[in-house]
Amino acid sequence: MKSNAKIERYAIPKLDRRVYTMIKLKNNTDLTFVPGIANVSVDNSCFTLTEMPTLGPQDTFKCPLGPDLSIVVIYHANEEHFQTSPTTSRSSVHSYTQRITVQNNKSVPLENLKITERVPTSDDGGITLELISPALTLPSKSESSSSSMTSSWQDGRGSPSNSNVRERLDLGNGVQAQWDKTDQDDVENTEVGNTGRLSWLLDIPPMKSVDLVLQVEVMYPSRLSLVGLD
Repeated sequence: MKSNAKIERYAIPKLDRRVYTMIKLKNNTDLTFVPGIANVSVDNSCFTLTEMPTLGPQDTFKCPLGPDLSIVVIYHANEEHFQTSPTTSRSSVHSYTQRITVQNNKSVPLENLKITERVPTSDDGGITLELISPALTLPSKSESSSSSMTSSWQDGRGSPSNSNVRERLDLGNGVQAQWDKTDQDDVENTEVGNTGRLSWLLDIPPMKSVDLVLQVEVMYPSRLSLVGLD
């Protein structure tokens, strides 16, 4: 059976450098698919055999295929810099940069690879965090929200706002960035990105690589010591 199955590739390199592949198959017919052994093929090569359950009309079947070793993720050592705030000697500034390189060693293009990273968050009003790269619109907290991402977020490009928080940011060269939960229609705007998780969506030509950069600046009272940024 041939199908317009959706291929999902994803990695959380801070926890695991490997890229995992999953197939999502939806039965868009009015018929019921009987259970049996399915031959799963990705990128014109046989990946595995899997046992497919009974699949009624509009039902979805997920088939994890494990890690794809032809995609290499390099999680570079983070860069940290400390300085006194240029506006007040009572505050310190901690600049944190994380670089990630993704190499497509396939002979075919790589599409819609999702790389997830987490931005530090704080519920301390005395600590201000500014996201430098990628320059996503920052989530803001409504009065009714219990999000830990509070007004301590400071958008260097204007006041904190959630009006455009669902927008994907096109970074060029087949790279886009977005907040976690952006694609979930049942999630309110105030909940999008409230955990600090963001993702890059990558399209990489054969035998090419892309470089990703996460950069955050944290301003905090000099009397405090920050922990948990790395």
